[in-house]
Amino acid sequence: MRSKFFLGISTATMVVGLNLLSPINSVLAFNPEHLRRLIQSGECQGCDLSNADLSGQNLEGNDFKDSNLRGANLSGADLSQATLQGADLTGANLTGAKLRRVALWRSILREVDLRNADLRGASLIGNDLQGMNLQGINLQGASLDGVNLQGADLRGANLRQARFTSVDLRGANLTGADILNTSTTTINAPGIDRIKAMAKERNATLVMYSLRDRCRDVFQFCKSINSRNQAYLQDSQLYIWVIKPTGEITFRAVELTTLLKPRNITLDTLVVNSREGIGIRGLDNKSSGIRGQNKQQDRPKNRQLQGMYQLLIAPIADQLPQKAEDKVIFIPQGALFMVPFAALQDAEGNYLIEKHTIMMIPSLSMLEVTKQQRQSHGQFSLRDPKALVVGNPTMPRLQLNDREEALATLPGAEIEAREVASLLNTQPLIGSQATKNAVRQQMPGARIIHLATHGILEDSIGVYGAIALAPDDPSIGSTGLLHAQEILDLTLQAQLVVLSACNTAGGKISGDGVAGLARSFIAAGVPTVVASIWSVPDAPTASLMTNFYQNLAQDPDISQALRQAMLTTMQEFPQPRDWAAFILIGEAN
Repeated sequence: MRSKFFLGISTATMVVGLNLLSPINSVLAFNPEHLRRLIQSGECQGCDLSNADLSGQNLEGNDFKDSNLRGANLSGADLSQATLQGADLTGANLTGAKLRRVALWRSILREVDLRNADLRGASLIGNDLQGMNLQGINLQGASLDGVNLQGADLRGANLRQARFTSVDLRGANLTGADILNTSTTTINAPGIDRIKAMAKERNATLVMYSLRDRCRDVFQFCKSINSRNQAYLQDSQLYIWVIKPTGEITFRAVELTTLLKPRNITLDTLVVNSREGIGIRGLDNKSSGIRGQNKQQDRPKNRQLQGMYQLLIAPIADQLPQKAEDKVIFIPQGALFMVPFAALQDAEGNYLIEKHTIMMIPSLSMLEVTKQQRQSHGQFSLRDPKALVVGNPTMPRLQLNDREEALATLPGAEIEAREVASLLNTQPLIGSQATKNAVRQQMPGARIIHLATHGILEDSIGVYGAIALAPDDPSIGSTGLLHAQEILDLTLQAQLVVLSACNTAGGKISGDGVAGLARSFIAAGVPTVVASIWSVPDAPTASLMTNFYQNLAQDPDISQALRQAMLTTMQEFPQPRDWAAFILIGEAN
């Protein structure tokens, strides 16, 4: 993008003026040729603009990748959508600068004055802002990944809707900061000792997957396990770490080149193929995701399920627990979160769920969050009198396939809700009773929340997903959709949320998991969420959920209850698409 300078003189005059500056008689430290390049093209990768006075300038969309901006005066400048990846901004003045949607990936920001700077929607990755004065900074909607804010002064900062992943906020001053809708709890990526303790505390085996370009939450962990591992960290490999409850750690690297290159596909495509093998189209991240009858009756393509098993499970099978009741917590990254782990098959055709009790978590950091939330919510109890159960609401009308139509009714979801409500000793909200306002008002006080309805995926908002409920007043345009963004606004006390809808674990694929409905409930305070990773059929889901709660009545271990419900359901509905969609995210009991 061409730079837009307003200096009170013409660009031509500026260029002539710069020609008069020589390294001998100029007091300027920057390279005049580089400034001329910036003015003419808006591209200045690797430029030396140290100590340049660019205050108040319009630098929107300019490319400063790897540039030297040490000591530059950028106060009041408009750097919106600019690229500052790897730039050295040590000592630069960015007071009041506009940095909306700017890319600051691993740029050096030591001693930078960022007070009152506008970084709305900015992307910061791996930046060190330890101890800096960031009073009044505007980070609304920004994404911070692996950023060090230890001891930073964030008084009066705007952190609304910001997304934090593995951010270190120890000792930071957040007095007066606006943290409304900030997604996920901002805690440190745990070190190796803490990760061992996490496995021991849960008596569970942790299995972490990572690719080099996505190795963020586990990056320090990678380094701290064994420096020799670094020799294996190549772009063409999948890395797997297994941490046993005993503290034993195993590292395995899986070669991807021989698997993907001959077929000219990516790992994401391989995930899509595994889902299509059981009749699930793609990743379903942009489909409507409507719960209903699945008419696909073909048998699963076991070859694809077995292929994913060979890739993800076989290399570490010898490290997994021998007892089926022992828990395995999978921590995938990116599209691997959408893999149907329960349905993966070994060479003999055995499903993984038949051999192991499976749980999921988007990141190690979130596992710390759910633990804290379980401790604050107290002991899990199935017969808590404050259960909220919703089934088959009067469906709203939506714009689908270029026309407005009502979502299909779900008689199976209504039967399911009545059965579940009976087990939980409460009355369900059915049909016109299940309005958006009624559900939203009861959510904060509920200890168990069960929603049997349609799940909607859409990308019109920053946080993906919505639950279909009865419109409060259709005559004034009420849609009846409870968006993930609105769930983030709530403070929930629920010990368990079951999203018996479709695609409720889906959403926008990100570095630390899936931003969607399930993650929104966890961010709102819920330690355990059961959600689906594809469009679930109505009748099998009603059967599975009834079995799930019946199992919970006998044993409060949520992971065991879900596993047994899957094993029971597969006897009546043998196709994996009918029983393998639901995953447990967070704490088991």
